[in-house]
Amino acid sequence: MKRILTAFLIATGALLSAPAVWAEEVALIISNEYYRQQPRVPNARTIVNLGNNFRQAGFSVIQLNNTESNFSDSDAAKLLQRLKRASRLVVVLNGHIVRSHGAGWLLNTDAGKVNSLTLGRQALPIQAFLAIASGKQGAAVVALAQSGRELALGFGVAAGFTPTGIAQGVTVLTGDSQQISSFIAGEMLVPGRDMAQAIRNAPEGFTALGYLPRTRVFVPRNAVVVDQNALALSAWRDAQAANTISGYETFLRRFPNSQYALQARQRLDDLQLTPQDRARLVEEGLALTRDQRRTIQRNLTLLGFDTYGIDGLFGGRSRTAIANWQTSINIARSGYLNANQISRLEVAAATRAEQLRREAEQRRLTEERRDRQFWQQTGAIGSEAGLHAYLQRYPDGLFSPQASERLAVIEREQRRLAKAAERQAWDAAVMAGSLASYQQYLGEYPRGRFADEARARVQNLSNPETPRHVVENARVEENSLKLNAVMRRLAEAQLKRSNLDPGQVDGQFTNDTRRAIRQYQRANSLPVTGYITKDTAVRLLANAVLR
Repeated sequence: MKRILTAFLIATGALLSAPAVWAEEVALIISNEYYRQQPRVPNARTIVNLGNNFRQAGFSVIQLNNTESNFSDSDAAKLLQRLKRASRLVVVLNGHIVRSHGAGWLLNTDAGKVNSLTLGRQALPIQAFLAIASGKQGAAVVALAQSGRELALGFGVAAGFTPTGIAQGVTVLTGDSQQISSFIAGEMLVPGRDMAQAIRNAPEGFTALGYLPRTRVFVPRNAVVVDQNALALSAWRDAQAANTISGYETFLRRFPNSQYALQARQRLDDLQLTPQDRARLVEEGLALTRDQRRTIQRNLTLLGFDTYGIDGLFGGRSRTAIANWQTSINIARSGYLNANQISRLEVAAATRAEQLRREAEQRRLTEERRDRQFWQQTGAIGSEAGLHAYLQRYPDGLFSPQASERLAVIEREQRRLAKAAERQAWDAAVMAGSLASYQQYLGEYPRGRFADEARARVQNLSNPETPRHVVENARVEENSLKLNAVMRRLAEAQLKRSNLDPGQVDGQFTNDTRRAIRQYQRANSLPVTGYITKDTAVRLLANAVLR
């Protein structure tokens, strides 16, 4: 459900523009739950509900939910002035909290894969709230409810933040949403309750830093408790009369647990949820695992909708791929999936994988027939020229091992017959293995014992099937995929199922494995490198996973 920070400031305009009240106690609650490109924050509702607890304790409450990066300077100035005027101040920040170069930030809900350079434009600085709190020694608490979720972050930014150098008289609480809300509602705001004793007995994962006296009662025992039921009924009638989004939102911020809250939320759903909002909530309800998301990305890529990575994280490019696939099958373009769409995607990917498998198998059989025919015309004759001609066309062909063995026998015989100086020149050329080294040998011995072999190697190096830089890039890409032993064995098994010979299925990529990969790539019209690139992995492993 979309929440824009400015809209909340307008809705709470009476709070931000109210006349100065120097004895006012203020609680600021910022709770970010629904992120566009990051995981949803669990238990965020418990933080939102704290507004009611603070009001009962006599605090004026400012609540901002699901903030975005369009906080204007004037709105920020009003908010900061209001916080500075407070006699006592509690700031509760909930959501994805990150750190960069020692500073803490609360990500706005529209934050993408931020890095240290873009962070300031997509997050709220925690230091600003700590600085305001430093002016209220002994009367300020800053609570950081951290999501603990795995985030997609750029260079110089990491999840989590523990403040240091806290100003004198400021208490900082850290924990997850449930721990923070339980402590504030069940300990800190209970009249007469010793907050310091509760901190000492806090569960693991909850910490308190900064100002920590031996005893501290935050809400006096004789504090006046406001009758919230009467206030809720009056506010509910006002909300019904207005029947607007802002009216129901204001009511829910003040009375999130009242008997009218469910009706208010239902009315908000009717008035506010866009089709994309609904689609997002449906997908979130599926609680997809990272492996399930990887499968979805693999299926999309197989169907031609590139997600630019199969990492199990649905960033902007994955969302675009989903939306483009939805458009291709004439369903609403939302960028989010429901269970039925995931099933359709799986069926479509399985169908496409089978189609590609059959096409590749047909190409393989056709190429094998041509391979055998060419062998009979060249290598089967047994001449050195014929063997070289065969290997030039079919370096990984059916008879390439046999051809290589015969050429090795011929080379050994030529070595026996060659003079010592020529053998030495040939050994030097082979050791260098370069185009220049073989050309140098031919310059010295144009009719030498190894001349035919040298010319064949010059031909191979001058006109490779795949440029060397493409092969090298593929090698680097395979390393970046970090294929574990299980994935390597799966790839070998799939090569074997494709009637190729990768050698033993043991997760070790031998020369036989590389030759089988090249054969698979030829049959599937992929760049022939002998390395498993992303495109090769999608095709090869999709065939295995979707069987």
